[in-house]
Amino acid sequence: MNASSLLSPLSFLISLTLLTDVPIPVSGLIDSGSSHCFLNSKLVRDFGLKTEPVSPPISLRLIDGTVNHLITEMIEIPVRFPDQEVLSISFYLTPLDSSCSAVLVCTV
Repeated sequence: MNASSLLSPLSFLISLTLLTDVPIPVSGLIDSGSSHCFLNSKLVRDFGLKTEPVSPPISLRLIDGTVNHLITEMIEIPVRFPDQEVLSISFYLTPLDSSCSAVLVCTV
């Protein structure tokens, strides 16, 4: 990655495919500060994907320390990356900005 690519708000987005009965292309955000992977709850509802309950529910704490959502569902789903590698990833469901359907944890 070069310095000029950081000027674009899309610099950290990656194209992914959720491998369901009908593959679902999504854009994902790589987040090195996130503690878990997240998937947009609207996308899951729109495609009728089966979820599992999270018990007890988890408070979604933002970087400023506030809590804006209670996570009650999760989904484990195979994801295909641009290099064609497939990983099964567990996602917590939460509302996300429309520009991004998934948030992936980046650990280095």
